Amino acid sequence: MQPVHCWRCGGSIATSAPQVLSTAGRAHRECFEAWFFGRNGVRPRLTAGKGEERHVYRMVRRRTGGGESDAS
Repeated sequence: MQPVHCWRCGGSIATSAPQVLSTAGRAHRECFEAWFFGRNGVRPRLTAGKGEERHVYRMVRRRTGGGESDAS
Protein backbone atom coordinates (compact mmCIF):
# COMPACT_ATOMS: atom_id res chain seq x y z
CA MET A 1 0.00 0.00 0.00
CA GLN A 2 1.33 3.43 -0.98
CA PRO A 3 1.85 5.96 1.82
CA VAL A 4 -0.61 8.86 1.75
CA HIS A 5 0.80 12.37 2.10
CA CYS A 6 -0.92 15.43 3.51
CA TRP A 7 -1.54 18.06 0.81
CA ARG A 8 -1.04 20.80 3.39
CA CYS A 9 2.27 19.89 5.11
CA GLY A 10 3.55 17.09 2.85
CA GLY A 11 4.03 14.68 5.77
CA SER A 12 2.93 11.05 5.72
CA ILE A 13 -0.49 10.28 7.17
CA ALA A 14 -0.72 7.19 9.36
CA THR A 15 -3.59 4.90 8.42
CA SER A 16 -5.34 5.30 11.78
CA ALA A 17 -4.60 9.03 12.21
CA PRO A 18 -7.46 11.55 12.14
CA GLN A 19 -7.58 12.86 8.57
CA VAL A 20 -9.84 14.90 6.34
CA LEU A 21 -10.83 13.84 2.84
CA SER A 22 -11.38 16.95 0.72
CA THR A 23 -11.45 17.81 -2.97
CA ALA A 24 -7.73 18.64 -2.71
CA GLY A 25 -6.92 15.18 -1.29
CA ARG A 26 -6.22 13.92 2.21
CA ALA A 27 -4.82 16.06 5.00
CA HIS A 28 -4.09 15.67 8.68
CA ARG A 29 -7.14 16.89 10.58
CA GLU A 30 -5.04 19.50 12.43
CA CYS A 31 -3.52 20.78 9.16
CA PHE A 32 -6.93 21.06 7.51
CA GLU A 33 -8.53 22.83 10.49
CA ALA A 34 -5.66 25.34 10.71
CA TRP A 35 -5.82 26.05 6.96
CA PHE A 36 -9.63 26.37 6.96
CA PHE A 37 -9.69 28.65 10.03
CA GLY A 38 -6.98 30.89 8.56
CA ARG A 39 -8.92 31.21 5.33
CA ASN A 40 -12.49 31.51 6.63
CA GLY A 41 -12.22 32.65 10.25
CA VAL A 42 -14.37 29.77 11.53
CA ARG A 43 -13.67 26.13 12.31
CA PRO A 44 -14.86 23.64 9.70
CA ARG A 45 -17.87 21.43 10.37
CA LEU A 46 -16.62 17.87 9.95
CA THR A 47 -18.40 14.55 10.17
CA ALA A 48 -16.68 11.25 10.93
CA GLY A 49 -16.79 8.35 8.52
CA LYS A 50 -18.49 5.06 9.27
CA GLY A 51 -17.21 1.59 9.92
CA GLU A 52 -13.52 1.08 9.22
CA GLU A 53 -13.10 4.69 8.05
CA ARG A 54 -14.33 6.32 11.26
CA HIS A 55 -11.04 8.26 11.47
CA VAL A 56 -11.65 9.87 8.05
CA TYR A 57 -13.63 13.12 8.27
CA ARG A 58 -15.52 14.96 5.56
CA MET A 59 -16.84 18.51 5.32
CA VAL A 60 -20.46 19.19 6.20
CA ARG A 61 -21.84 21.85 3.90
CA ARG A 62 -23.15 24.93 5.61
CA ARG A 63 -26.61 25.99 4.55
CA THR A 64 -26.68 29.51 3.20
CA GLY A 65 -29.45 31.79 2.07
CA GLY A 66 -33.10 31.33 2.83
CA GLY A 67 -33.00 33.99 5.53
CA GLU A 68 -36.05 35.78 6.79
CA SER A 69 -37.50 38.28 4.37
CA ASP A 70 -38.51 41.82 5.21
CA ALA A 71 -42.28 42.11 5.19
CA SER A 72 -42.57 45.89 5.04
